[in-house]
Amino acid sequence: MDSRPRVAAVALSLVLLTLFLAPPAGAGKGESLQVPLNLPAGNALGAYTGTVRIAVGEVKDETFSENPSHVGMGPQAIYEIVTEGTRAEYVRKGISEALGQVGLLAASPADAAYTLDVTLLRDHLQAHQTFGRFRLRTELFLDFAFKRDGVREGWVLACGNAQTYAQLASKAKFVETYQLAFNDAVHKLFNSGTLARIAGEGWKPAPAPAAAGEHNTTRIAKDEFYGPTDFIQAEAAKAAKAIQGAGPADRIWLPDFLLEEVGGKEKDAISDPAFARAFVPALVREHLNAFYPGAFATIDRGSEPSAKQGVAVNGTLDDFRIGSFAMRVWVGFGAGKDKLAGEVAFKDAATGSTLHTTEVSSSNWGAGWQTKQGTLRDMADQLARDLAYFLVRTAAPGYKPPEGLEILFDDTAYPMKQRKS
Repeated sequence: MDSRPRVAAVALSLVLLTLFLAPPAGAGKGESLQVPLNLPAGNALGAYTGTVRIAVGEVKDETFSENPSHVGMGPQAIYEIVTEGTRAEYVRKGISEALGQVGLLAASPADAAYTLDVTLLRDHLQAHQTFGRFRLRTELFLDFAFKRDGVREGWVLACGNAQTYAQLASKAKFVETYQLAFNDAVHKLFNSGTLARIAGEGWKPAPAPAAAGEHNTTRIAKDEFYGPTDFIQAEAAKAAKAIQGAGPADRIWLPDFLLEEVGGKEKDAISDPAFARAFVPALVREHLNAFYPGAFATIDRGSEPSAKQGVAVNGTLDDFRIGSFAMRVWVGFGAGKDKLAGEVAFKDAATGSTLHTTEVSSSNWGAGWQTKQGTLRDMADQLARDLAYFLVRTAAPGYKPPEGLEILFDDTAYPMKQRKS
């Protein structure tokens, strides 16, 4: 039987697959996609006829990424997605324009009854992929502190989020998803009970839309939010007694993980071993601040613990590998896959004794449609979310958000629960 037609068909399929997964026209290695600010027009955010005015004060960025503007990666990681200006500048401009649009912005700090300080706790755009389509998702957590004469009188954590599904992940869809998430955070702030109390009479906020834009972009539904994995929940249950038995743990130590080298031939910002060592522990801190604010009095990054009560998280990454798109397409069967593997030890900071260890093992199978180097970023982010959950469940049992903090994440229970299958 002549096998040539079958070979030709397979070759044609691979060529078509490569073309289907090709980067958008005009994209090139190192190119950036800049996300401009795009607030809802007119009275879509609300209107104010009262006398209270607010000035935007300090804007701090406590997120971790490749550079101060970075928020995500495009397909095949051939371009990065960045904000117009730095992330902090984007937020300052957006909040200032939003307050001005509704009539709440002070003409100058001297004319303000309140100063609004903003902290970026999480600013993350992901592009999960399956064979048939992409799911683009942005999580943007903004901490707002209303201050009068330097004293905080109101506190809001607005968890802006958005997602859309697409067979072709065009740049316009990345932009729209990020913009809607930012606008969602603004809507949540404006609809908060805290701002209603501070603004008083004359404040009429507009509700956030269920969907917006040209690509059916929506907020993330409760049952679609990714929480801790089943594995880490079981590990936390096993380790709880040992960690709690070591005494009060109001301080967490997150030194850089041990890592000899970054594997893989494809180059990326995370190819730098120094960056890769800091990647997971820095993301753990980000997740603790965003999802479990106030769980610990201190979260110490980049140093070894001193003789104080607390838990130290010491990680060793035996395999941190950036996969190959070409190998996934032309070879398959596991070739070119991304890999994140190693071990994490939780230690008593005072004595140095190990309280619990858990293995880290995550990889994509290397299927051709798993196109982006950003898969490794997703793995690190999920690992960090798991480790943050583990620390809270074992070292801060009975955790509750700080009193006086208004947390707004649609109808989702807080902290986030795992999606049920």
